Amino acid sequence: IPVHRKEDPITWEELPTLTGSCNIMTIEDRLLDKGDLFASMYRLGKSIAEVVLPEK
Repeated sequence: IPVHRKEDPITWEELPTLTGSCNIMTIEDRLLDKGDLFASMYRLGKSIAEVVLPEK
């Protein structure tokens, strides 16, 4: 499993690894299944930010 360093830019190839999904479509399907798309997008963005952004 590739480890994403915070100083490296995130790539679309790494995104599924960071979110625990096997592919991008799985992420989209999961978001749509939630019903509340905006809340799901917020949670996904927040989880990605926690991985990519440096600690405060």
